[in-house]
Amino acid sequence: MPFVLAVSGLKNSGKTTLCGVLLEILRRKGLRCAYVKHGSHRVCSDPGTDTGKFVEAGFPSVWWGEDGLRVELGHVRQASSGAASSPLSDGEILAEMTSRFFPGFDLVLLEGGKRLPLPRVWVGAPETVPEDVRGIIAFYGETSGDATGERAKEFSRRRENASSGGEVLHVARGEEVALATMVEDLVLRGRAPLELYVGSSRLPMKSFVAEFIRGALEGMLRSLKGGADFRRGILLAVPPEKGAESDEEGERLRRTPEA
Repeated sequence: MPFVLAVSGLKNSGKTTLCGVLLEILRRKGLRCAYVKHGSHRVCSDPGTDTGKFVEAGFPSVWWGEDGLRVELGHVRQASSGAASSPLSDGEILAEMTSRFFPGFDLVLLEGGKRLPLPRVWVGAPETVPEDVRGIIAFYGETSGDATGERAKEFSRRRENASSGGEVLHVARGEEVALATMVEDLVLRGRAPLELYVGSSRLPMKSFVAEFIRGALEGMLRSLKGGADFRRGILLAVPPEKGAESDEEGERLRRTPEA
């Protein structure tokens, strides 16, 4: 699944512009990238509309028009039976989004999301960062002079950076290529030979196990008539066993406490 990097900052700080520049540079470098806008306003159809009723009931819904598609999932947990229950956590939404919509992608740039549990580039000076924001790996601002660099170093000393475990970098406007190179390095270092998901949950495995499974899959698929092109990866979907939906729903009901 893709590496997800947040581009966060205060309103009108230049987040969208930076995302656009980074995406173009990284695409030229050969990375397959996507963009997500995170906000606090409502994005799904109103519950009173036809589509809104299905979304509220827990059914994934799609608007299909002349200019493209718009997918609406709704802010609900979905059992495989389609029954809606408790709201999804931010981490579950991220896992669901990346595994469902971006398999085979290298990077998702997420604009906003100051408080999501993600590594992030902060657009603005260190002193503009709210106290509860974490995961900053770089600052992007007007200049990279000594004074600004010292403020970034002081920030990294004062606040633990769980994502990089090291010093927070500072990149000036006009140095977007250098920032894109840093992002590319993060993507490539974090790339696994194979990732296996059960639902939207990633199944952890050691590198040699992932290499073994990948080699076995590629060997079997190459033997098929017509061969296979693995340059854009492989997506393998295994449907649930017969009866698994009713078993999952029964387990969900057993775990739900009475009101």
